[in-house]
Amino acid sequence: MDQTRYLQMVRTNQFERVYRRWKEKKVAQVEAARQLEMSERTLRRYVVRYESEGFLGLADKRLNKRSPRRAPQQEVEAVVALYTERYSRRNIRHFYEAYTEEHRGKRSYIWFRMGKIFLTPEFPVRRGKAP
Repeated sequence: MDQTRYLQMVRTNQFERVYRRWKEKKVAQVEAARQLEMSERTLRRYVVRYESEGFLGLADKRLNKRSPRRAPQQEVEAVVALYTERYSRRNIRHFYEAYTEEHRGKRSYIWFRMGKIFLTPEFPVRRGKAP
């Protein structure tokens, strides 16, 4: 389980605990919202979703969606093929320069630097000077 889903589970369990106490009139709405570190209005929204949809109503709907900024798989494959076929002797910085100047690529340097496409055996991590 990744950290995001774990935190989602913790928040949901905490909400259920505070919700039960609030329904039993052991704690006021203001105090329940403070315990959950949210505004009263947000608490009321959560209560409506919880009462209508149950446990699943509290789930973060963003977790299952792909980012609209994510590169299409075809583009990633094309970049990997370009690197392996023509620029395998260059480091990422020099490959990026060739990609933007010669091939009119639109992705940023950070996309190359932080992208997981370069964490494969075809892209060895080179540190320091070559022997």
